[in-house]
Amino acid sequence: MDLHHPEANPNPDVPVDETEEFSLVLTTKLNNHKIIYGAEMDAIRCDKVVVPSPPSNDADPQTVLEYLCDKEFIELKTNRHIENNKQEINFRRYKCKKWWCQSFLVGVDTILCGFRNDKGIVEELKVFTVKELSKQSKKYWSGNVCFNFLDTFFTYVKRCLIRRVKQKYGEKALQNLHNLPLVSLLFEWNPEAHVQVNEAYTYEDDPILPELFIKNYGSRELI
Repeated sequence: MDLHHPEANPNPDVPVDETEEFSLVLTTKLNNHKIIYGAEMDAIRCDKVVVPSPPSNDADPQTVLEYLCDKEFIELKTNRHIENNKQEINFRRYKCKKWWCQSFLVGVDTILCGFRNDKGIVEELKVFTVKELSKQSKKYWSGNVCFNFLDTFFTYVKRCLIRRVKQKYGEKALQNLHNLPLVSLLFEWNPEAHVQVNEAYTYEDDPILPELFIKNYGSRELI
């Protein structure tokens, strides 16, 4: 379904390379929280308007940003054929909520779902809009409730971080957070318990951000 160049035709005989990905880093605000997060983007929609070829791999960041700024991204999903009412309810209650959260946060409005058989063969394509997912699933979940939970969780993260900093560096350190060494907390959740924080976690054991990013975030070197 997706190609490296918008003018090419799809070739279903080419195996999917699951090691390839394209990700964006975004920033936004939720009430009093400033958020930076990464998201893997599946594809750019090319069936509505003419889309020029993307910049080369060695293009400078500004050129890439200018190319992407007016493009419409689309999310690609798969799901087993829905054959009964129970499967329909589970699809609306669980999968639609995950798809909505993932797409809404990164500004993706369209989801293309391939419905597959038990052998993994896609036999039907269906397009969902993010707005439709929320409207059709309102009996089971609410987008407002999701964001209220996220707001509450971020508030909890800040409280845990403040407590950790005060314990390790003293209360005055809260006025100079940017000059402190990296402070890491691991939050864990399972359906039978509340969100738990593991303060014994060490970032070096499982780093997720490259050193270049940690040193230069906020500077023009990354822009």
